[in-house]
Amino acid sequence: MFVHKFKLNNQETLLTYELRPHKNAPSEVMLLAVGSHEHFYAALKR
Repeated sequence: MFVHKFKLNNQETLLTYELRPHKNAPSEVMLLAVGSHEHFYAALKR
């Protein structure tokens, strides 16, 4: 699982994604979550 941080409308936003089948030779990118930094990791665990 990877996290990319960026600013969107002056708010820090996080995008979580996974490379499948594995990071050395991915054939697809699975988007897992997008959201503001506040409570992001707690929501991701659920």
